[in-house]
Amino acid sequence: MERDQLQTSYNNRIIEREQLQTRYTNLITERDQLQTSYTNLITERDQLNTSYNKLIIDRDQLQTSFTNLIIERDQLQTRYNLITERDKLHTNFNVLITERDQLQTRYNKLITDRDQLQTSYNNLITERDKLQTNFNAIIRERDQLQTRYNKLTTDRDQLQTSYNNLITERENLHTNFSALIRERDQLQTRYNNLTTDRDQLQTSYNNLITERENLHTNFSALIRERDQLQTRYNNLTTDRDQLQTSYNNLITERDRLQTSYNNLIIDRDRLQTSYTNLIKERDRLQTSYTNLIKERDQLQTSYTNLITEKQELQVKILQIANEKGQLQSSYDTMRNQMDLLQTEKNRLQQKLNYLHEHTELGWLYFRSSLYYIACENKNWDESRRYCRQRDADLVIMNSRLEQVRDGEKERWACVFWIGLTDRDTEGSWRWVDGSALTTEYWDDGEPNNKGDEDCAEFQLDNKRWNDMPCSVKHWFVCEKRAE
Repeated sequence: MERDQLQTSYNNRIIEREQLQTRYTNLITERDQLQTSYTNLITERDQLNTSYNKLIIDRDQLQTSFTNLIIERDQLQTRYNLITERDKLHTNFNVLITERDQLQTRYNKLITDRDQLQTSYNNLITERDKLQTNFNAIIRERDQLQTRYNKLTTDRDQLQTSYNNLITERENLHTNFSALIRERDQLQTRYNNLTTDRDQLQTSYNNLITERENLHTNFSALIRERDQLQTRYNNLTTDRDQLQTSYNNLITERDRLQTSYNNLIIDRDRLQTSYTNLIKERDRLQTSYTNLIKERDQLQTSYTNLITEKQELQVKILQIANEKGQLQSSYDTMRNQMDLLQTEKNRLQQKLNYLHEHTELGWLYFRSSLYYIACENKNWDESRRYCRQRDADLVIMNSRLEQVRDGEKERWACVFWIGLTDRDTEGSWRWVDGSALTTEYWDDGEPNNKGDEDCAEFQLDNKRWNDMPCSVKHWFVCEKRAE
């Protein structure tokens, strides 16, 4: 009966072992599938990380290019401040127009040029407003980049949280390991109990040997039967021991399979957790990848726009530089003309002041010369001395234009001394500046040199000359250059 029970237990252990083997095989298959999925997810994660890093590098490069364009745009904006210099030139140009209009009325067409410059100035004001608008748009793009940077910081914090979760999971595995240690100790205790049972069986066996000996003493007839029974008993004992050994082996194998099963359960849970985390990380990386693609496209668009804007600003700067050169050239020309006109103005002003002073003293202006009608009777030498004391000399009449006008005869005497004499050489008449007489307006029969007549007089009634003694006293006319 005991053998049947042991056989039944053995069969049950065999069935249980086969079930455990089947479950073990299924778990191995499931573990391999999870391992394959895990490996694929690791590969996909690495690819996504590689793409993510490339996008980060592209984004940094675009950000660097964007920053360089901002700096270059600021430099262009600084160079664009040539507008202020052009405005100053424009102001100076307008001042020159005003001064030149005052000095020279024939340059009225500069008014039209000033209007054109005003129109250009208004256009530049409009362009400055456009640049201000573009600058505000770049400020908004900078804020968007700051927001994306904050989002990347949040993603980094999430990765740190995942790392902390893995640390916690490691601690949980350590706790499970401690539980397995305790379970091993319990199995050791059970093994000790089985050893005790074996010892009790050994004691029972010894008791049976003693009883057999007693029965051998009392029942000699039953010796052969006893021997047969003993043989059968020994065989059964051998079978029992074999079954006990098989049972113990099955128990050990069952425990080993149970341990392997538990380990596989733990591995499956761990792989399942890793698989779930990798799915989440893949989705997050996919989202980051998509966001970086969008951000790269936006930065590329901004970069292209800034390149276009840079080229436009360079064209405008060249235009402004050319216009500045033209304005500078016009300014220099106008400045030179203004200097010439100012010099001429100063000379004319000095001449005007000079004329005004002499006019106040009774001098008359005619054809770049000043004439003074001395209403005093003096001889020729006294008359000349009087004129020379006033930086003048007796008048030299080279043309009829210098003859006295008819309308003023009533105001003057009839005869005037002029600066003509032949005192040095008789008959060789010369003017007081030493020049020879070329144009003559002598009266009929003159000069006749009657009574040592060496000086010439001007007769107002017929506008003719006559030679007279130098000692005769007449009015006289002084002449000097109006300078």
